[in-house]
Amino acid sequence: MTSVAVSIRMRARRSAESPPTLPPDTDALEEEEEEEAREAPHWQETLPPQLLAALGPREAERQAVIYELFTTEASHLRTLRVLDQVFFQKMRAVLSADELACIFPNLPQVYELHASLCEAMKKRRESGIVRDIGDVMLARFDGAAGEEFEQQASQLCRQQSRALELIKSKQRKEPRFAHVVQASRRCRRLQLRDLLVSEMQRLTKYPLLLDNIIKHSEGERSGSPITHTHVPFFEM
Repeated sequence: MTSVAVSIRMRARRSAESPPTLPPDTDALEEEEEEEAREAPHWQETLPPQLLAALGPREAERQAVIYELFTTEASHLRTLRVLDQVFFQKMRAVLSADELACIFPNLPQVYELHASLCEAMKKRRESGIVRDIGDVMLARFDGAAGEEFEQQASQLCRQQSRALELIKSKQRKEPRFAHVVQASRRCRRLQLRDLLVSEMQRLTKYPLLLDNIIKHSEGERSGSPITHTHVPFFEM
């Protein structure tokens, strides 16, 4: 076993024994639930009429895709918070450190990475129209930052098969565990096994959205970094 693998395993175990929990913001989570219960506004409804009127059809399509990228990132961030507050914190009372490390090896670290990306996206859209998005994505997925993201996301995703088997076994044998992981209103009646795959699903969504943004940017922003920079992370 390499020193890197040993280091990752040790960090996973320490995370389970003394996990760096997410901020306990129950009120914020409930507010997000109420917002999601309402129909999300169309992206055009978020812009002042004078800005909307100045957009051509191609740019309008581009803004729609960028809006989808931003809103789905915020939704994924909420899913990670639900995993922590609805499941992880409660499961600490019924699972061993090794079992927790199998299911949630580094959830708080992955959450923080997505939270920083979500915050950067939010700031970029403060003016309403997003002129460039490539630099925001590269700051998260390229270079040293990209290597960090790849390591953390890979660590969370690579154990999913084992985690799902462990959950299935525990649900069958231990009533206390089965009660803890049952679906609740906060997770829209989805079960833990449904939410655990959310990170992998999110990773597969990025290339599709970015390709769509590029498609609507060609010929208009040929100098944008998103059209010229190759990000190996999305090929993991």
